[in-house]
Order: sequence, then C-alpha cells, then structure tokens
Amino acid sequence: MATRRPRLGAVCVLQEVFGLTRHIADMMQRLADQGYDCIAPSLFDRIEPGFLRDDDPDHLAEGIAAARATPNPQALGDMRAALAFLGEGPKFAVGFCFGGVMAWLTAQHITGLAGAVCFYGRRIIDELDAPLRCPVLMHYGDRDAGIPPNDVALVASRYPEARIHIYPAGHAFCREGGEHFDAASRDLAIARTLEFMRSR
Repeated sequence: MATRRPRLGAVCVLQEVFGLTRHIADMMQRLADQGYDCIAPSLFDRIEPGFLRDDDPDHLAEGIAAARATPNPQALGDMRAALAFLGEGPKFAVGFCFGGVMAWLTAQHITGLAGAVCFYGRRIIDELDAPLRCPVLMHYGDRDAGIPPNDVALVASRYPEARIHIYPAGHAFCREGGEHFDAASRDLAIARTLEFMRSR
C-alpha cells in the first residue's frame, strides 16, 4: 500500500496558451506527488469554455490570440479565486509560458503567497513597474528565440531579489513531446522549483 506524503502546501498551476493540456496535468501530478494540493484555473473559458488546443505551430496563433484577449485584471481575479479555493498552508503560483507571466503577476499583485515560479514568461518584460510581494524563482532557456538575453538581464537588473536560472535549452523546454523539450533541463528546473518551495 502506497504511503501518502505529508501535505506541504498548495499550488496554483498556470497554463500555457494552449490551455489545460497534458503538459499542465503532468506538472500538477509531479507537484501532487511531492505533497502539494494543486489547482489549474482555465483562464480562457470566457473566450471558449474548456479552451484546449494541440501544442503545435498550427494552433499557436489561436492560443496567442486568446492570451491577448484575456485582460490581466480578469486573469488576476480568476487566480485569486483559485488560490482562495486551496486549503491552509503555504500557497504558490507556478506557471509556464503565458502562465509564467501570470505567475509573475500574482507575485506583484496578490498578497499572501509563499512564492511564485515563472517558467520562460516572454511578456514579463512588459510588467516591470510593480514590486514583488513574495519570493520569485525564474527559469529561462538560453536558446529561446522569443526571449533574448537582454530581456532576462533587464528583469534581473530591475528585480535583483528574483532568483534566475538559465538552461541550455529553448522555449518550453519542460513540455514533453514539444519541439524544444529537454529532459535534463526540465528535471533540474523541477528539482530547483521543489527546493525553492520547500524552503518557504
């Protein structure tokens, strides 16, 4: 009989532009296996209930359009509701791509978080006006064509308190089956994420 791990806290897992894909389910399962309750709000439901697209170039434009049609205040409201649904204990936001930007916004605008983890959020560069309200961990790939090194350097200079790791990988290196999937970088980033969360 399997032994249940002690509950360590709760995580709001934030989607890529493709919606609540198998990749997001996989990330939730990895966190749940370590003792975290998880919730993943469907942030594009007002555009299309149950929004879900294949994670391929043909559907990327639809996902980007959905992200652009989702105002930050609306997404923050949904994320506040999801976090409020979670139980007591340390609460975290962990996001990927579009969700990485959303995790950054939670760190800036939502109080009471133990920490936020941002995986390769390209539009973070557009959200550098507000202070961080919780510790932040960030993961970037050095071969990410959409996030130049100067952007990462600017984030680091504006927010020296943020902990930034750079990997020998491209964009979305955590998404298994994706064009730029890199298992070694994924595993290291997840290990660092878990260490960061346990330390809070």
